[in-house]
Amino acid sequence: MTQEEDKYIIRKLNQYAPNHPSLKEPIQYRIRAKDGSYVWVETIFVVTEDSAGFKGNILSQARDISKNKWIQLELEERTKELERSNADLETFAFVSSHDMQEPLRMITKYIQLLKKRYGGQLDSQADEYIDFANRGASNLQQLIRDLLAYSRITRTELKKEYFSADELVKQLLKNIEVEL
Repeated sequence: MTQEEDKYIIRKLNQYAPNHPSLKEPIQYRIRAKDGSYVWVETIFVVTEDSAGFKGNILSQARDISKNKWIQLELEERTKELERSNADLETFAFVSSHDMQEPLRMITKYIQLLKKRYGGQLDSQADEYIDFANRGASNLQQLIRDLLAYSRITRTELKKEYFSADELVKQLLKNIEVEL
């Protein structure tokens, strides 16, 4: 908020008529202190009515809301920074997932060629290693697809999906089979 905006609000306060609809809501503005700093103030107005129904008096109450206002402004600034950071993260995830797909396709293709050409001709351990490599490449492809989906998460509507916990555990065990 600028000094001119503050002055405009205060000038408007002085021009309020007793029946003005804005008097029903608190008004927030800044006042410049003697030391040059600003104090945030919230003023509430109540229009009083005499016994004849004349609405000629306005009561007001003002309070210092500086601490809360500075916290609110800092929170708004951090929210903007977080939104910028999330946008950067989404862009990074999107670009990274696309950049990783082509080398992974090549690796997957050559693993499949190895399996097709030499499957059964090598010892069982070599076939097992080829299967591990193939499964690892498939898992990495799924992770890249998930990363790409994550990069689009704020652009699409979230939907609930039910899944089997047993299948999830089986997939987890497959993923860590080499370590086991």
